[in-house]
Amino acid sequence: MSRKPNMPNMNRMQTRTISCSFAKDFKAPESEKIRETFDGIAEKYDLANVLCSFGLSAYWTRSAARAVIDSASCKTKQQKSCEKQPLKILDLACGTGQVSYALASLGAKVVGSDFSEGMLNKAKNRLNKKSAFERKSLKKMRYAPEFVCANAENLPFEDNSFDAAVTAYGLRNMKNRIQALKELKRVIKPGGTAVILDFDNPQNNFLRSLYRAYNRIVLPSAGMIIAKNKEAYAYLAHSISTWGGRKEVCSLLHGAGFKQIESRTETFGAVSICRAKAPEKTDDYCSNANYHKRTGNKK
Repeated sequence: MSRKPNMPNMNRMQTRTISCSFAKDFKAPESEKIRETFDGIAEKYDLANVLCSFGLSAYWTRSAARAVIDSASCKTKQQKSCEKQPLKILDLACGTGQVSYALASLGAKVVGSDFSEGMLNKAKNRLNKKSAFERKSLKKMRYAPEFVCANAENLPFEDNSFDAAVTAYGLRNMKNRIQALKELKRVIKPGGTAVILDFDNPQNNFLRSLYRAYNRIVLPSAGMIIAKNKEAYAYLAHSISTWGGRKEVCSLLHGAGFKQIESRTETFGAVSICRAKAPEKTDDYCSNANYHKRTGNKK
């Protein structure tokens, strides 16, 4: 992804949001109540992430973005006709657009989708309200991300529309995770990359105990102080505590038909990044050896 894009005109960059609606089902993760929960915490979501992660959320975001770019670029280099074309990447459950903009700053053409219009409004306003670090990163953008409100289980995109896809902290909130991953596989090209970033469980017993206590006690309280919404962060803490981490993600990817599934952890196992390929006749566009050599993980 070592491109040299032209300096973008920040005033001309525009993002697009398409309205959507969902049936009311308060028991399901993709329910009207949960959608309203995310709408309600959208304004303070980024600040809460930074504080609750002790500033590590941006690092995890960049790690996931780089995992997508490295793998997708490895494939397109094998196709001479694609060498000068930007990678087209879907950011599923994009939230406030952190991953979308990280990918765009690396030269990709990004479409972010989410079921929360509040989150999407925050995402498209990121161009106007940005930190000094973000301003530096956004100067590298050639294309502003486009944002679409959509149900992850029924995406409004044609087959084989994207070179790669990523979802950060979104899969565990979906009602039918297998269906969402099948939709992800449908819209990326054969041999395309899917990357899943989400919370995990540290392997060390002591760290795992601290991690679980933090999620159970501190996270809801922090949500009340920062976002004035303890209920929303109590829900998020519960979703993390019942989440199977990379083992569950790898199982779900396998069930959805993905190939070459691999994973690695970050920050003592607090989060994990799983990567897989959509099936094709020739599976190995690029060797996994370089990825494992760089990350120190085994398949």
